[in-house]
Amino acid sequence: PTRMNRIGSSRPTSTLSKPAFRRLLLPPPHTTQHQVSGQIPRILSLDELIHASDATVEIQGQVLFNQIREEAIECAHSSVIGPWVNRTVLAAHDLPDAMARILASHVAGAAGSMFVEGAALELLCSISAESRQVRRGVVTDLTKAIEADFAVESLLQPFLHFKGLHVVSLSRISSKLWRMGGNANKHTALALQSHGSMTYGVDIHPTAKLGEGIFVDHATGLVIGSTAIVGNNVMILHGVTLGATGKRVEGKRHPTVGDGTVLGALSTVLGDVSIGKDAVVGAQAVVTKNVEHGETVVGINKVLSASRKSAELAKGGDEGNWFYQI
Repeated sequence: PTRMNRIGSSRPTSTLSKPAFRRLLLPPPHTTQHQVSGQIPRILSLDELIHASDATVEIQGQVLFNQIREEAIECAHSSVIGPWVNRTVLAAHDLPDAMARILASHVAGAAGSMFVEGAALELLCSISAESRQVRRGVVTDLTKAIEADFAVESLLQPFLHFKGLHVVSLSRISSKLWRMGGNANKHTALALQSHGSMTYGVDIHPTAKLGEGIFVDHATGLVIGSTAIVGNNVMILHGVTLGATGKRVEGKRHPTVGDGTVLGALSTVLGDVSIGKDAVVGAQAVVTKNVEHGETVVGINKVLSASRKSAELAKGGDEGNWFYQI
């Protein structure tokens, strides 16, 4: 497969290594005036984007979209994928519009879909054009994907094919519809949630609050409950549950996940607990207690933290009960 040789270039090359591709895609954050060389704009890091103005995020979106279009043109004449690429990426006028067109093709094309393709396209494109959260989300989520996933070899690859990107964007749109109020809007939001579950194998309630720069890798089996909060720059692997305990609780029932967190495959976080900034929840962990900033939790509420273990033992805790060191 060909890889691009610089941002904005239409000349493919097969000699550029993946590490070289990534260095050009994400240059050092202190490059002068947001440029690599000449007038070629560079792609900002996710950390820069999260703190950037809407105008700056829009510029990044256009830079990404221009490159995606260049790559998509090479696919346009394919008898298999060409018609889809033409009516999604190449028919769009910007990055959020292209994402909305991809989502509309998925939603309307799903077995048993209640959506007519034209109506779905009009709805998703109009929300994507108007919603600040949706527009910023498309740009920051894609940026997170290319930073976090070293399987990414081009911008078109995750944009077209990573269902984790698609379902988070769909959830942002359903959330916007829910906040608009009215019975019809709320039921449309729930219908989009249902289609997300059927199409992508992911269930995110429209009232869950999602930050910017969320990358759901592989995605299948993810469940995020209605009062969950997910921060910025979060990586979530497949099979994760952010759920309730099943007890009858008024108000918030689901977890709050801090910025920079990693949620490992098949991990389960239950109840109104907090996962601190930059924490790691290990694969298959079960968490029902708060996890502090920077801590790693594995097993059943077992935190890999020497200082916290010492404090627990000093209070008479059982060494084998909750905490251990590696």
